Parts: sequence; C-alpha cells; structure tokens
Amino acid sequence: MKIVEDHKKIQENFERQGETNPFPGPHTSYYIPDLATDMIIGYKGESLKEIYQKTNCYIFVSDVINKETHERRL
Repeated sequence: MKIVEDHKKIQENFERQGETNPFPGPHTSYYIPDLATDMIIGYKGESLKEIYQKTNCYIFVSDVINKETHERRL
C-alpha cells in the first residue's frame, strides 16, 4: 500500500535527522504504551492515513521501545 510505504520513508528520514521535525509547523512528542501502537497505526496503516487526511498531520511512531516503561515515542 503506497501510503504506508510513503509513511515509512518519511519516518526513516525523520529518525535519520535525529528526530527533528522535517516539516514546517509545531510538533509535540508523546510517549504511549507499546501495546497501543497497533491501534494508532491501524490495519495496513489505515488509522494513520485517516488521521492525516482529516488533520493534515503526520504521526511518527518510533521503532525504539523503552525497555523499562514499555513505551514508544510518537
């Protein structure tokens, strides 16, 4: 699915840049339980796609899981 592939490329670029926002505008980081990640991404990225279409905002889900708190950074 192209939207998921595009999102992965954007996220990879985002992480290579030291998690600096590559897009204009404000950004905020949140930490969520790793178990909630699937719900935010959705089946084949559908939830991410819907959020983007409704808000024009990207959500970057870090691949890194904090081993102590079992959280990921958004």
